[in-house]
Amino acid sequence: MPSADHGHAIASRGVSDDVIYGRNSEAGSTSIERYQTRLSRMVSETDHDDAKRRYDLEARDNHVSLPDSSASSVLGTPKTVIHWEEGDPENPYNWSSRWKCYIVLIGMLVVINSTMGSSLPSNAMPFIAPHFHITSESAEILPISMYLLGYVLGPLVFCPLSEQFGRRTIMLATFFCYTAFTLGCALTPTWGGLLAFRILAGINASSPISVSGGIYADIYKDPVTRGRAMAVFTAGTCVGPLVAPIISGFISPVLGWRWSFWIGLIVAGASWAPLIFLPETYGPVLLLKRAKHLRKETGDSEIIAPIELEKQDLKQMMTVTLTRPIRMFFFELIVLAACTYLAFAYGIFYMYFEAYPIIFEGIYGQSPGVSGLMFLPIGGGAILAIIVFLWWDTFLRKAQASKKAWAQKEESRRLPLAILGGHSTLFRFSG
Repeated sequence: MPSADHGHAIASRGVSDDVIYGRNSEAGSTSIERYQTRLSRMVSETDHDDAKRRYDLEARDNHVSLPDSSASSVLGTPKTVIHWEEGDPENPYNWSSRWKCYIVLIGMLVVINSTMGSSLPSNAMPFIAPHFHITSESAEILPISMYLLGYVLGPLVFCPLSEQFGRRTIMLATFFCYTAFTLGCALTPTWGGLLAFRILAGINASSPISVSGGIYADIYKDPVTRGRAMAVFTAGTCVGPLVAPIISGFISPVLGWRWSFWIGLIVAGASWAPLIFLPETYGPVLLLKRAKHLRKETGDSEIIAPIELEKQDLKQMMTVTLTRPIRMFFFELIVLAACTYLAFAYGIFYMYFEAYPIIFEGIYGQSPGVSGLMFLPIGGGAILAIIVFLWWDTFLRKAQASKKAWAQKEESRRLPLAILGGHSTLFRFSG
């Protein structure tokens, strides 16, 4: 709790600590009293030097030079900066386990939609190509390729924006656009229109994959629980791409290729029911809402959230926020290495959606629907991966509790499994 000097500093600006902490003030404001437990938490002061140190850290972390006036423009006079207090019920870390599980399931559901859209044309291409008079085999891979190109472009924008405007806003906006562009794929009368809608759908579909990890980090403070949630989520990303070829394989010969996209649209529409209840999970944005509410209730314009210490303008967004992923890619070796491997793994994974129809339909004479069933063993491998990860995680925790020397090293946590899985990737299509 703040010291007496701190309370005096607040009162000197015309707002008593009774008001800030929600106690009954001389004005007898019952509206302030209502926020005693919800809006009034730990409050601390910061000065110009604190803000300057924050901007210097931002500059070092992002390899950019921020304007000298940044701190002064935000924090010219002493401010009251609100923070989370221990046990605050509005802090996402303190939400109930049941509510957190619901959020995890919402993330998985939206990602299944996103990834299902990526491979919907796989077993529908034998029907799409004749409809648009496409005879080039190279052109036939474009509906999936354009979607994956959108996967590359989207995270560069949506990840930084989710830290600016909140996870919920970005998730809802992009999923709405994804739903609309999937509708466009089902209705388009031209080949060019199909490709345009595919890349636009892919850009927006990339948001759940890239933002959901941030959501899980927002609600799980414990790295063990967070890692397990991410393991289940990552395996869930395999469900959509593996189900979609089965859908298009059985639907396209009977109802036409457009119904492959109609099914995707129906699934997306049904997903809106739980998605609309997704709460905001990003702590800085939640504190910003709290600060705005406190300013309105107290009339003290000097109450701010930590995120307001950052310069908020178009130049800052374009030069710092939106360029952060690119700078991390080039300046952080671990990010570069992980992205390179994931690009390789994704390339092989999506190669299946072009190769399997050729192999199982062209060589083995199977129907498109039966050919789609050949993707199910990959899903079984994803489930097996979860089991292996959970076993390793339990084994590692026991070794750490026993003070095993090797278990105390950071690289022992994830690297052994990554090495094992990385090597096996080289042989996944050798048969």
